[in-house]
Amino acid sequence: TLRMGWVLSIKIVFGSAAEREAFATLWRPLAEYCRSNEPRTLAYELLLSDKDEATACVFERYASKEDLAEHQQSEPFKTFKATLAQAEAEGTIRRVSVDGHSYNESAVGYMSREASA
Repeated sequence: TLRMGWVLSIKIVFGSAAEREAFATLWRPLAEYCRSNEPRTLAYELLLSDKDEATACVFERYASKEDLAEHQQSEPFKTFKATLAQAEAEGTIRRVSVDGHSYNESAVGYMSREASA
């Protein structure tokens, strides 16, 4: 059975490499929660730019667009958002720019070499 998902890609430029690392530290528990508790979250990865040490991309892949809403209702997501807002208010993390885009998979190419059921 062909499984086509929905993808969210968010490029974030931070004020510094240290701020990007601080964001990664805050984000890690949420990513671990997603892997263990959200089977319809197919991928959840923080990508680090190989050209700019202050730039990252959050790559999220869901079985369907509707699964994003479920993800955003989880307590770990709410905790992450609150903790990030606090860090931004304190000035320890600055997101200089945030550029998000969403995509429907087309079935032209592949997202994983693993056979999908």
